[in-house]
Amino acid sequence: MREHIAHARREVDQARSGTRALAARFRGVPLPDELENAADLLRAAGLRVELAVDTGAAAAPREALGPVVRESTTNILKHGGGRFARLRLDREGDQWHYRSENDRAADDTARPGTGIESMTTRVSAAGGTLSALGDGELFTLDARVPDRGRS
Repeated sequence: MREHIAHARREVDQARSGTRALAARFRGVPLPDELENAADLLRAAGLRVELAVDTGAAAAPREALGPVVRESTTNILKHGGGRFARLRLDREGDQWHYRSENDRAADDTARPGTGIESMTTRVSAAGGTLSALGDGELFTLDARVPDRGRS
């Protein structure tokens, strides 16, 4: 019995290590690549995707916006209507602006969950703002984060 418990603990420790390593690799992905990956994933799911990325996006705060890109992509797949998505990242003055828009599923009655809350917390910690609005058939997520490199 002790041997089984010890083996199970080793397996759990290995799984945790693997998860941490995977997360660390994602954190190191440049933001333009994050956006390309998100667009590719959405296209693979059958959506028509429009992607617009500022030419200087590699300088955008990926620690704040990378998780927002990933979570918004997950939300589009989970709650979207499956027809289209628009992803955009630009620099506007002294801020980076990420916006995702997608059609909503006709039967989507999801309430705001922890995904929106965690994105809001992360963006707020970086000095920015995040808003999410479901308006009829369209869902829009809007994140703005200061461009610390231009202060």
